[in-house]
Amino acid sequence: MLPYTGKATALVALGKIGEAEQLLEHALSVAQGSNSIGYQAELSTQLALLAKKAGNTRRAAQRFADAIRLGTQVEGWRPVALSYFELSKIQENSGELVAAERSARQSVAACRRLSDRFFLPRYLAHQGDIEIKRGRIREAKATYAEAEDIINGILVNVNSPWTKSSLIAAMNDVFTGNLRLEFRVGRNARRVFHVVEEARGRPVADLLRARRNTKPAVSAELTNTERKIAALQIQLQRTSGRRERQRILDQLYEAEQEMGPLTASANQWMRVARRPVELEHVQRSLGPGERILEYVLDNPSSYCIVISRSGTQIRTLRSRSEIEQTVMPLLKSLRAADDPTLARQVYDAVFKPVEQDVAASGRLVVVPDGVLHQLPFEVLRDSKGRQVLQGYTVSYAPSASVLALLRGRQGGRNARLPLLAVSAGPQNAPTARPGSSPFGTVVRGLYDVEAGDLPPLAAANGEVRDVATILGPGSIVLTEASEADVKAQPLQNFSVLHFAVHGLTSTKFSERSTLVLRSDESRHEDGLLQAREIMDFALNADLVTLSACGSGSGQISGQEGVSSLARPFLVAGARSVVANLWNANDDFSRSLMKAFYTHLAAGEDEGSALRQAKLDMIKAFGSHATPFLWAGFVVMGDSAARISVGP
Repeated sequence: MLPYTGKATALVALGKIGEAEQLLEHALSVAQGSNSIGYQAELSTQLALLAKKAGNTRRAAQRFADAIRLGTQVEGWRPVALSYFELSKIQENSGELVAAERSARQSVAACRRLSDRFFLPRYLAHQGDIEIKRGRIREAKATYAEAEDIINGILVNVNSPWTKSSLIAAMNDVFTGNLRLEFRVGRNARRVFHVVEEARGRPVADLLRARRNTKPAVSAELTNTERKIAALQIQLQRTSGRRERQRILDQLYEAEQEMGPLTASANQWMRVARRPVELEHVQRSLGPGERILEYVLDNPSSYCIVISRSGTQIRTLRSRSEIEQTVMPLLKSLRAADDPTLARQVYDAVFKPVEQDVAASGRLVVVPDGVLHQLPFEVLRDSKGRQVLQGYTVSYAPSASVLALLRGRQGGRNARLPLLAVSAGPQNAPTARPGSSPFGTVVRGLYDVEAGDLPPLAAANGEVRDVATILGPGSIVLTEASEADVKAQPLQNFSVLHFAVHGLTSTKFSERSTLVLRSDESRHEDGLLQAREIMDFALNADLVTLSACGSGSGQISGQEGVSSLARPFLVAGARSVVANLWNANDDFSRSLMKAFYTHLAAGEDEGSALRQAKLDMIKAFGSHATPFLWAGFVVMGDSAARISVGP
């Protein structure tokens, strides 16, 4: 059964739908010849899905009905549940809502017989969606409440934040459907907030509340597996041939799978699933002139929840599709130049609807959704051409709950050392070539799947020395640093950690996203300070600065958010992280960071210091300081914090 369906799936992916259908028809005839009714049900379901993909809904409905009849005969509830679910969607699209609800309920009933907690919430969400369309609001509320409870029951047994993100992404229809219901039936701000925060930034919020102050003991078996992975990573860095790299990557994947059960045992403390922070708690954590803008992108309408100390409003925006079509051209144009027209169009789509709500504020915390994770709001322009940067201090957070939890931390007030500044740039790096721009062309992070040398960072060593000079005595500087050098430091004692290195973001395996340092085989370190390792640190930092490429970007997991390199640092104990949404120019980064730390040392909070540093750069370099150079640097977490340095 599995080889047949697996090959059919591959054929469909290659566009050979007719060949896939012939293969499955042959398999069905074999199953009929041996009177294997359960296999007949499974294959009928696969053929129905194929017909649906080809647009033949009548044929698909007939095949689903066959699968339901055959599966029921032998109590094969899995194909029965899936077939009823898909049949319900066909009926819904044709306007047969009564039949669609009946089929949806049958899919839920069959799934209950399986005790399948993974698919049940999604089947319930579909049932709830049809109940909404039929005006059966009370029933829909109960249906979505059950789906939400089941998801929380699953999440409480998950001890990996990346697995938790994947599960929430898989359940995205449940959260968005529940939100549609809440937006439709009165827009109760407290209830809408609760539903959004059930998914948004959930792994980070759970771990912030469960975080232990002491790192658990690591077993010898886990240590050996970690060393095996490090050795494979070192091999990978030294190999350029595609075939050999693929062989090593396969071995690396197998080693990571071996490590899974060992890590699960060591991370029992991560098994937690808590309800979101209450809206009133979040409001109490805000300053008088501060607003949270929590976005929800959906079709046919999107929304923004505006939260202040004194109240909460829900504003309606354009559809998700329209917002995506408006934002993407701006993101593309920023890589070349500033386009005021595109910046105004995006402003009108995502900021103008909340313009009056934030008019009296000076500080905004954006909790983005979807494509907005890639958008630095500071580049947007109002009808007068004024950038948001000029009027507001903007920062970002995985969720409102995460922001409130971070503000409950003590931060660097207990740290004894002001700064650990780390660079991995070579001593004799080449200087920038002369040209029309005052900045060179080297960027901090170029991910090449075919392998290749990362360019030397000419300005990185100077940057960390600049920062150390500004923050003063007691600062520790590591140039040409190895991963082992960094881990050997008393990380919990630093108020600020600064990394001027290459950053590589993996959108497929978020736990592999890494800061690139130097390897040290003698100490079993591969030079890749990966997200899964960072999360095990015990920090006490006001600020971590990742002056590296893509450190603020990553895989988007539906309503849950984006898995960036900033997140593991927040979990590890940082109150805020300065990261970059895209490539960081080496020379410009040094200048911007020098200005940023100068303002920090003068007592400004982190958000205000970064905003002023950007304004300083624009004033100093004029048109050369394009938004692409400065806008990608953002503060994630509690940007209102001030660093604790000095006696």
